Amino acid sequence: MARWSCHYQESSREQGLWCIYEISDKCLRSLDNYEGYPTAYTRINVIVFTEFGDPIEAITYTKNPPFEEIKPSREYLAAIHQGYEDWGIV
Repeated sequence: MARWSCHYQESSREQGLWCIYEISDKCLRSLDNYEGYPTAYTRINVIVFTEFGDPIEAITYTKNPPFEEIKPSREYLAAIHQGYEDWGIV
C-alpha cells in the first residue's frame, strides 16, 4: 500500500526531491488563485538546498487550519507523477 504525502512540514528536516521553478509575478498570482491563497492556503518563504548544499530561496504553500488530511485525487497524483517524469526522477 502506497502512502502519499504531498505537503511541507515546517519542522521537517527530511531530505526529499523538490523541483524549483522560476516564475513571473503574473504566474505567482495565478498560482495563488489556484491554491486558494490566502483563504485555504498560506504562502510561506522557505530555504531549500541543492544536492551540493547551496541554499535557494523558494515559496511553498501550507494548508490553513482547520484541515484534515485526505487522500490526494487521481488528478493531483497524476500531475505530481508527470512532474517527476518531466524532471527525470522516475
